[in-house]
Amino acid sequence: MKRHECGLSCVDNQWILLGGRGNKVMNIFDPSAKKWKQGAMPPLEIHHFQAVHLDGLLYIVGAFTGRYPYETPLSNVLIYDMATDVWTIGATIPAHRRRGSAGVITYKGKIYVVNGIINGHSSGWVNWLDEYDPTTNLWKELTDSPRERDHFQASVAKDKIYVASGRKSGFKGDVFKHTVAETDIYDFKTNTWITLPAATGNIPTQRAGASSIEAEGNVYIIGGESTSQGNAHSEVEMLDTQTNLWLKRPSLLEGRHGSQAFVQNGSIYTVAGNIKRGGGNEINTIEKYRFSEYIDTLQNFPRLKNVNVKTNVDSLVFTKNATFTVVLDNSQSEKAQVISNVIVSGNKQFKLEFSTPTPFVIAPKTSREIKVKFVKAPQSNLNEGVLQIKTLSGKPLFVKLITRI
Repeated sequence: MKRHECGLSCVDNQWILLGGRGNKVMNIFDPSAKKWKQGAMPPLEIHHFQAVHLDGLLYIVGAFTGRYPYETPLSNVLIYDMATDVWTIGATIPAHRRRGSAGVITYKGKIYVVNGIINGHSSGWVNWLDEYDPTTNLWKELTDSPRERDHFQASVAKDKIYVASGRKSGFKGDVFKHTVAETDIYDFKTNTWITLPAATGNIPTQRAGASSIEAEGNVYIIGGESTSQGNAHSEVEMLDTQTNLWLKRPSLLEGRHGSQAFVQNGSIYTVAGNIKRGGGNEINTIEKYRFSEYIDTLQNFPRLKNVNVKTNVDSLVFTKNATFTVVLDNSQSEKAQVISNVIVSGNKQFKLEFSTPTPFVIAPKTSREIKVKFVKAPQSNLNEGVLQIKTLSGKPLFVKLITRI
């Protein structure tokens, strides 16, 4: 399907193309079978986002919904589990940090959102950097970047976030004009930002709406749009992260903006986008750039081992007022699992001691503890309740709660 202002990601060796202006179906490509299929529709219209994946789940953070020029930032994280073809509305994004058209990356099990714009294409440019942990649903505000920008994508390489290209949409009343030249780099180890020297560090071709991707430790900026030309840009420029110098790379066959790129088997792929500045000229073509001598066969890609979450017990017997621990075990899976709800039903004297809001994620090869407390002696010798855990990947889990006092 033709689309732009969309997302593209390679999740568990499957290509996912989603979002864009209007309510677009999600397309999934299996490179082993060389076939496209439709996936579940996202819960709402999403556009102007950088899709990211983590442990086999796809995340949408820092996106817009609604119509130009006053699009609205999403209020929640969206999570897609390809194993079950199910979307879930995830954690609430803090109201004072919501924005769209932001850069989003993953690093060591967490998601980072940088810069963006609050009020669609009109105003509210921000230089924020936020950290989100999907296993705890906790947000953390980090050091602001040196300047505001939107309509860009970020990349992570060598323990650093690289922010290049983009613009300030609507600044002084002009949507496209005010592109950003500077390259800003955030160091995870020191929690500090630097800006590369203008003479060598500014991006050679200023534009917005470009794709950004890390490949072999370097950062590629692909395509984009600007007021310098009516057609979308075809330029591809690479930042050598060893020298912090920009180098030209082979141009796109067809200029495009409002898409995304990913790396698979030594090649960069980009799909869809728009061939003219602004909207109205969407495409669905695929381009590939080979940067490595890696054998690229587009077949026999391994998939993550997906094992449903289990509990360590089927029942708990309380012989006195006490607290017991139930372990949610994801240690056998190579994929993260989404826990959509945790509730205690039945006897009201059972209390759940668990502070993480649902839905939350259990990372692969890990487990999570849930504590259940019996707080008051029952009126009879036999009282029962049930701890129910709902997941996206399998049937609900039940732990029977019994009192015998």
